[in-house]
Amino acid sequence: MIQGVRVADIADHLKAVWEGDGDLEISGVAPLDSAIRHEIAFVGNRKAGAAAAASRAGCLLVANDFPEGRTLIRVADPRAAFAQVIGLL
Repeated sequence: MIQGVRVADIADHLKAVWEGDGDLEISGVAPLDSAIRHEIAFVGNRKAGAAAAASRAGCLLVANDFPEGRTLIRVADPRAAFAQVIGLL
């Protein structure tokens, strides 16, 4: 398996707060609808927020008003943060 970056370390890189499993290793990025456990995806709008419930992504980059309940990193601009994570991974 490819060495990943911990959720807590991604959040630290983004100067953001995380919730859930901070030790989960993220090894890739993917769209919300096809992401799997060790991938990160972003929720860019309300429509995507509805799809997020069915996503199998290990971690989601979300806006501050997104509901709690899974491994998340809260950021002001999820799309811009996703671009930064692509560079990190």
